[in-house]
Amino acid sequence: MKRNNLMAKWRQHDAESNYTDHDRRSKTSSPHSADGRTKTFIPQRAEGRPHMEEKGQPKKLKTSRKERKPGNLSQQNKTTGNNCGQADTLDIPGFYFDAEKKKYFRIQPNHNSSSSSTVTRETIQRREKEQLRLKELSGPETCRKLTQSTNHTSGSKSSSDLPHLLNSICTGAMSKHRFDNLFAFKRISNIDLTHSGCRRLISQIQPTYSKLEHMHKMEVSENADCILGLWSKQEISSYSIQLIDLKRDKRTNVRSRLCVNMESPEFSALVIWNKVTDVCWADLKRNYGNNNGRHVLFTTMSLTCAGDDMSMARIRQFPQTFDRAHDLEFSLGHKCTWTCAWNTHGQNFSVGSEKCGLLLDVETRRLWELNTNNGDPLAQIFDTKTRYCLYTGTRKNQILTHDLRSISSRPTASMSQSCSVCSLRLFQDNTKLLASDVRGKVCLWDLRMRKVVQQYTGLKNQYRCIPIHVDDQERIVYGADSEGYTRFWCLQTGALLRTIPPPSSLAQDFIPSVAYSDRWSGEEGNAGLLMGLGDKFYLYPSMSTDDITESPESVNVSTPIYF
Repeated sequence: MKRNNLMAKWRQHDAESNYTDHDRRSKTSSPHSADGRTKTFIPQRAEGRPHMEEKGQPKKLKTSRKERKPGNLSQQNKTTGNNCGQADTLDIPGFYFDAEKKKYFRIQPNHNSSSSSTVTRETIQRREKEQLRLKELSGPETCRKLTQSTNHTSGSKSSSDLPHLLNSICTGAMSKHRFDNLFAFKRISNIDLTHSGCRRLISQIQPTYSKLEHMHKMEVSENADCILGLWSKQEISSYSIQLIDLKRDKRTNVRSRLCVNMESPEFSALVIWNKVTDVCWADLKRNYGNNNGRHVLFTTMSLTCAGDDMSMARIRQFPQTFDRAHDLEFSLGHKCTWTCAWNTHGQNFSVGSEKCGLLLDVETRRLWELNTNNGDPLAQIFDTKTRYCLYTGTRKNQILTHDLRSISSRPTASMSQSCSVCSLRLFQDNTKLLASDVRGKVCLWDLRMRKVVQQYTGLKNQYRCIPIHVDDQERIVYGADSEGYTRFWCLQTGALLRTIPPPSSLAQDFIPSVAYSDRWSGEEGNAGLLMGLGDKFYLYPSMSTDDITESPESVNVSTPIYF
């Protein structure tokens, strides 16, 4: 009994002491003042010393779970970042956020693309490229309109003032070479991004044209009145070589400088059941067949590399006839072929074969093997003035020079680039050589000093063999990259003049074949860009200066023409 009384008194004393301590703390740290207003309690700290924990580190502020929720994060971004216009989304590894559906999708491996709804990194990249392409097709014209208006409102003379330019030439203030360059650059800058129509190769006589998949190469004749194209076929492993004549068409738009009519003559297609690796013009000076026809050199490679199916080099005459008595064929054995080049000053041609180069004479059928330092020749070109020099670009980052007069088959000179050389263009004076590699690096070489004198940046490529081109007057360098964009550069300065987005999303799978000329169908001033993509031709005319200052809706876009 006595023990129970002592325990009850101890509990009562403990309760009273706790109540007094709680009342004392509530009076000292009460958030309400005497007048009823709320006050914030700031703990007192020693001056000059931060509040330290036991381990000597500054005390970290703890965040609640509500502050770490993604909904609260996006809500804060919406309230504080109204200038940005969009709320930040969480970057979750392995997931992709679709802004349209507002959902997260798991990113699957690239090989797991069984359905169209499967999200892979490849599909994400394709979607981003397509959005960028559509944005650039609709946006740059308004920017160009603003820049043109600011240039015209300035006090300086416009570059399109023809009387002022002619007066400058007469007084000696401007040379004729500079005058020609100015007009050439003006034509490039005035190329309309909206193509004036697409034309598909369909013939009623030969229905096999309707199964063309993509144009892999385009070669233009010297007078720019004919196009030689190489197409791949759908559903079957075959290729088609097509000859297309260009003639001047009626001018439907007064401001457009490009008026071209494409005609597909009868028996102008040649179907090859082996893989065609390269094609070029062949100028046979002997009386091989009809003198009015055109000859084409192309190389084929066996798909199996076994049995009687060998790699071949063939010369065919167009328009193609049933009489093949004058067709020439050269067997190259079971070797891979990469490229071919025709010597305009002699009856011989070169073939880039496996680990070596082959030189063949048409009349005697003799064959010489050229040493390429155990590298695969990916590009070849002959000297245009003489018949004795051959330039070869190899897979081992080298540009080799072979003198055909020499007894030795080893190269006489060598120049090195940073990657495999896939395209070569030789200038008319034979002192400069334009080379591009598989990484998109384009260099202008001086053959006398054997050094790079100019570089052209912006061409995007990773591993493909993309050709590089030079216009007829040797003022402009242009080419299409692996993303489908066509870029123009100034030859002398290396400045980027124009960038044309691809007209179709098909450019993500195939590289467009492009050709630019200011005298299509053999007429001066008929300037524009021809692009082969898929089974269609896209025509990009060079518009007049007055048309640039108007709205993009005023451009006359014709409907697709099928023939």
